Amino acid sequence: MANRAYLFCSDAGPDDPCTWIDLDSDRQIYYDSRHNIPLSWFFFFQPADVKLIDKIMPQGYLKDVSYWQEPKFMAGKNRALDTFRSREALLARIVGTGFYCDAYEYFLPRIESMPGNCLCMDPAEVAQGDEEDFAPLKHILELVADVAVPLDALKEALRGFSTVDNEDEDRFVVNTFGHTYGDLLPGTLSRMPEAGH
Repeated sequence: MANRAYLFCSDAGPDDPCTWIDLDSDRQIYYDSRHNIPLSWFFFFQPADVKLIDKIMPQGYLKDVSYWQEPKFMAGKNRALDTFRSREALLARIVGTGFYCDAYEYFLPRIESMPGNCLCMDPAEVAQGDEEDFAPLKHILELVADVAVPLDALKEALRGFSTVDNEDEDRFVVNTFGHTYGDLLPGTLSRMPEAGH
């Protein structure tokens, strides 16, 4: 499906093509989003965690394009969770009232429960699958890591890929955390409570 982004865990490395393909059909447990990258996803990663990954298309599918690069995010899951927790207050300032909702209570425990040692974020079609998006995506991570950054500057950078101002309350949860699928925690619902679903 077009205009999707994914957050998932893997034991494969960033240069292993299997890490980044067939996310819908092969991943039983993942988060996804349509048309934007949920705000919270950026707060797991540091600037060095976003890399350009080579993509090669078999000849004959696209006659004029057989090789390009796409930005992908990957970090050790434990470090990514610690990074998120250290930045949680900043994210709450951006999101505003309602950040500490039911969906938030499920969010980190579900990621901890995902099988795999690395947390991966594939901006996929939201970032147009284009190496030109690498610089602005990395810039967002640099701003998030800078404790002195003005909040307005960070919000402006995030607006290129995320919904920062949530006028539609029904979309608040998915714009902040994304959709989730799969049975991640014993004794919980297989689908996280979401607004608008």
